[in-house]
Amino acid sequence: MGSILGLPTKILWLAACVALMAMPVTGVWMRWQRRPKGTAGLPRKSDVHVPRWLVVVICSLGFVLPVLGMSLVAILSGEWLVRRQRRPAVAAT
Repeated sequence: MGSILGLPTKILWLAACVALMAMPVTGVWMRWQRRPKGTAGLPRKSDVHVPRWLVVVICSLGFVLPVLGMSLVAILSGEWLVRRQRRPAVAAT
């Protein structure tokens, strides 16, 4: 793309790429700065019931679209790990 108008276009695309690469990093950094002190800042578990048909639709889409399915597995694994960390340790008797 930089060959169309020469060096100015290359500089423009470089600036756009750097800005796009910085956005996820700065977003996480800003969220970390705003979280309540002493906590991870994660929301409490919701009491909302998810309809069974919605679970079937999401699982079907995850099967038909493998990248979506892998993303869902990664998200659910992360939630499981966080939930496991939050659970208080059971004292052995």
